[in-house]
Amino acid sequence: KMNNKKKLFERIEKVKKFQRIESRPINIETYSFDPWSPSIHNIEKEIKRLYPQKSKSQFFEKGWFDESALNFREWFKKLVKNGTNISKVLIIDPYFDTEGIEIVSGMKYTNVKYIAVSNTQSIENWEKRIEKLKNLCNELNLSLSDLDFTLLDLQKTNKEKVLHDRYIVLINKNNQIEEAFNLSNSIQSATKNFPLLITSIPEDIFFNFQNYIYDLLDSDIPKDYKLVNIYSSKESKIQKNIPSIMAKEYTNFLSFFSLISKSRKYSRH
Repeated sequence: KMNNKKKLFERIEKVKKFQRIESRPINIETYSFDPWSPSIHNIEKEIKRLYPQKSKSQFFEKGWFDESALNFREWFKKLVKNGTNISKVLIIDPYFDTEGIEIVSGMKYTNVKYIAVSNTQSIENWEKRIEKLKNLCNELNLSLSDLDFTLLDLQKTNKEKVLHDRYIVLINKNNQIEEAFNLSNSIQSATKNFPLLITSIPEDIFFNFQNYIYDLLDSDIPKDYKLVNIYSSKESKIQKNIPSIMAKEYTNFLSFFSLISKSRKYSRH
């Protein structure tokens, strides 16, 4: 412990120090570049700028009543593809609300677990927000009942926020992160008030990020907050007396229409 403490102090001292460096090119008179070398270098840089390597990150322009909301929904639905190794889709979003539930209800693959983690105490009147979430899940139970969907809520005794950032995490069948994304806005408003930047989290930090995720959701680790189950499709009662396939498609259509046309109370986040 003393050795670790010493190393910590050494790192602190290094951070406190600062330097000023001015770099200048060195001209070597005995060697001259081929006249075409700089041109080739500049051309290569321009090609990389114009045709960058494709990343998994996404950018959606601001707009709620145009294609932006549709583009985001299409992107989300394509996260899970047929034959992939994905076993869980984890959504961590302190403001996860009605729009998020409606989007999940339209997901295609029933052999994947969809887990959303909210933090209802992030806003005032959070008890009413929980009731609203429960009611919507029951309304969409026809669509959600085919899926393995769980909505969890992180609640603190002193009602302080537990979450801040928004993540979408794809977990494979080995219980390891396959892909992960950081969202600049909550799914609740997505592109409504601001553009939405979805940044792909690089693989070299998966290990530390995964430890954070698992510690956050591990109920066996003592914490000053608790995980509350708001809704589970496997525990809910399936609605009866509703025509099967046609009614289900109609329910999904209404959910999507609601996504791009309704204004929500908590859309400012």
